[in-house]
Amino acid sequence: MSWNWSYSKRKQKEMAEKSASYQKENDSYRYTMYSKPQQNTTKWQVERERERRMKIITVVMLSLMSMTFITIIAYFATYGV
Repeated sequence: MSWNWSYSKRKQKEMAEKSASYQKENDSYRYTMYSKPQQNTTKWQVERERERRMKIITVVMLSLMSMTFITIIAYFATYGV
């Protein structure tokens, strides 16, 4: 009986360590573009995240503007002025 108890305790400890290491490895994937920054972030990490967001927003805005201009040109080419 005691062997089973110690075995299950050891197994529980192994599983807890495994899940803790897995969580540490995958910690960075939990934070998305809109999530709040972690408490222990440094200034350069916050700055890098802000620059990343600005790049994404810039690319999206340029894409929307170019699609709008292409649509306007296609409209005038099809129906005339």
